Amino acid sequence: MYRLFASLLLAIGLASGVLAQDARFEGRVTTDGGAPLVGATVLIDGSVYGDATDADGRYAFSAPAGTYTLGASFIGYQAERREVTAARGQTVVEDFVLAEAAAQAGEVIVTGASRTAERLTDSPATVSVLSGADLQAFPGVSYEQALATVKGVDFVRSGVTGIGINARGFNSAFNTKMLLLTDGRRQMLPGAGLPFAAMNPVIKEDIERVEVILGPSSALYGANAHNGIVNVVTRDPRNSQGLTVVASGGAGGAESSVYSARGRYAQAFLDNRFAFKATGEFTRGEDYAFVDTVYTSVPSPTAEEPDFGVEHLRGTAELFASPMADTDVVLSYAGSQNSYLGPTNLGRNQVEDWTLHQLQLRAVHPRVFAQVYQTWSNSGETYALQNYAAFSRAGLSPDAAFAAARFIDKSRRTNAEIQGNVEVQGFRFIAGANYELETAVSEGTYLSDTTGVGGLEFEQYGLSAQAERGFGPVRVVAAGRYDWQTNYGSQFSPKLGLVLTPNAASSVRLTYGQAYVAPTVLQQEIYIPSGAVGTIPIVIRGNGRGFDTINADGSPGAGVAALSPEVVRTVEAGYRGLFGQRLFVDVNAYRSTSENFISPLTTVPDLVTAIGDQPLSGPEIVLTYQNFGEVTNYGADLSVSYVVSDQITATAVYSTFSADIDEDSFDLNGDGTVSPNEISLNTPGHKGALTLTARDLGMAGLTGALTVRGVSEYSFVSGRHFASTEQEGQRVILTTPGGNVPFNYNYGPLGGFVTTDLSLGYQFSDALSLGASVTNLFGVEQREFVAAAPTPRFFTLTLRTDVPAFGR
Repeated sequence: MYRLFASLLLAIGLASGVLAQDARFEGRVTTDGGAPLVGATVLIDGSVYGDATDADGRYAFSAPAGTYTLGASFIGYQAERREVTAARGQTVVEDFVLAEAAAQAGEVIVTGASRTAERLTDSPATVSVLSGADLQAFPGVSYEQALATVKGVDFVRSGVTGIGINARGFNSAFNTKMLLLTDGRRQMLPGAGLPFAAMNPVIKEDIERVEVILGPSSALYGANAHNGIVNVVTRDPRNSQGLTVVASGGAGGAESSVYSARGRYAQAFLDNRFAFKATGEFTRGEDYAFVDTVYTSVPSPTAEEPDFGVEHLRGTAELFASPMADTDVVLSYAGSQNSYLGPTNLGRNQVEDWTLHQLQLRAVHPRVFAQVYQTWSNSGETYALQNYAAFSRAGLSPDAAFAAARFIDKSRRTNAEIQGNVEVQGFRFIAGANYELETAVSEGTYLSDTTGVGGLEFEQYGLSAQAERGFGPVRVVAAGRYDWQTNYGSQFSPKLGLVLTPNAASSVRLTYGQAYVAPTVLQQEIYIPSGAVGTIPIVIRGNGRGFDTINADGSPGAGVAALSPEVVRTVEAGYRGLFGQRLFVDVNAYRSTSENFISPLTTVPDLVTAIGDQPLSGPEIVLTYQNFGEVTNYGADLSVSYVVSDQITATAVYSTFSADIDEDSFDLNGDGTVSPNEISLNTPGHKGALTLTARDLGMAGLTGALTVRGVSEYSFVSGRHFASTEQEGQRVILTTPGGNVPFNYNYGPLGGFVTTDLSLGYQFSDALSLGASVTNLFGVEQREFVAAAPTPRFFTLTLRTDVPAFGR
């Protein structure tokens, strides 16, 4: 694999040699007051050629000779474009002076939707962007908290640092349908397949932007780019030099608190040919006080014994080198150590000293992107709270109960990828290939790796291609991807998009996409004993091989087929437009059809007697993941931003979601109806937010934001969690041939609240700022997730200082 990477670097070198014979573009981007704009984007329209400005506002890049439209843009400033002509070997110097703009969302440059740089209005997908400035205006500890008001996002909070993100329905306590990326690295746990979430090593102060792409994206990203992608791009040290130190503290209801210290240092030298950056964070706190009870036998519950302490230690380090023109080679490390309470399909995990490490080598060139990286996971002293409670009740000592409830995860994953692009006769072609090797290791504590039911090493290969062509104001994009994986074979994911751009400020798009959700290692191989009904054990099992079953009278049952990938096909239409300099509108509507829908963890209605062709020692009540029939869902998302004045901006977002469920496919017990404990949409039908942001409130440097967010009431069923108006205030019982299987206590549905958040900030100087915020200002009942207390009122105070880099 490393020989492959060396070959990729050689290919980049050859590409650089070709470009060295072409034209050179360089210059400076400043404000109308003469100050350099750091991190501004200078890009040739409709191409991959461009650069981000450095600390002095300078840019430089090479491109083939020709006549182009060259544009410079920066969030909060009016973009400027001009036609330029460059001959082979010529250096073209173009300086840009940008004036502040009222509304300018269409000029934001994104990379996640097409895997190349493009303006937001040109993107063939529904994309929302949070800039680094947006994140810094929010005084919260983590960047994920700022996603609460992003259009189309299902945002849930389970603790002071516990955040969950989903889109377009069917969330779960173990949700794998949103792909999380940071600088090209998959931020998904090897083995479990879950997003890193609270374990993410990246600190908020090192983020340049967060792109949220809604809808299927497997045509470019492969497995699990199903409901959408969260693409995090960190800051380049060459245009963000200096030292940043941040201290945060907060406290609130339910005996919760959080204290955090974060830092970042970046330095470039030798004319920006080399640079490095390092970040670090230490966060400690107390989580929302919430104690649930779990069943050890029907109907006898016992209480959990959680430790509410929260602790995160995270850090990153990167070395940048530019050995050739327009070529960057980057060596990156990212890691974290984490302790907190994490909801699961059964209850909660007491996460103790869970560590993650990633090591990445990547090379970036206008024509080629290549990377290889390794991800390691170690669960430390983590254990399942519900199992600890059950073993304690059974009479085990605390040490013995911990040993029995602890699970081990020492999984790892290797990824390698190359992507190249070329422009021929007005067409732009992008092609890529990737390889993944995942090794899941639990030593039999939560996976089947010591039970003799299959090995747990999975290989995956992928090939992707995209072609696009402009025909006047119409841009046509076609993409496809072929994937092959050890367990489930091959998948093909196509995508087609049409983007009509009548002018630089608006666009209409129509897209068709097909994506798939590959069954994760956990969904295929999970193995967790979870109590008993009488003498019949209750076991959570992965469904990589299928099950034989028997009915209550002992006759053969229908059985359960092995999991296959869930396939979603989506047709979507959207519009983005800037009206004058004050109003920006982004609206989309979609219709999706899912085949082989992968359910949340559900109970098999009959007793299981065999896994594949391997008989069990006795019948079991099994909770597992199943493919069902067809689910069709519909939805729409709307975002409107209006600049009320030079100081005040109002932004409103709204989303609606509904689905048609095939009653025959989801009726597990055959009673003719689909009850909430058989399937639930697990997403609100309506959600929205209104945010007012202001700057220079009565004095220069004073900023503020007021957000009112509403979420409609909805049922949520996942594993043994049940949150619904049906049988509210009791333990829901599911009747099976083996006996009555209890869910966890039903505290009622999620959502059903309107909450208010307020934040204020003051910039004392270029070097010092202070921010304060309060979430759930009026203390409403804000129930966002299962296995967690309602989100209480919470106050946060943040102090930040910025110091220039050494020698600057």
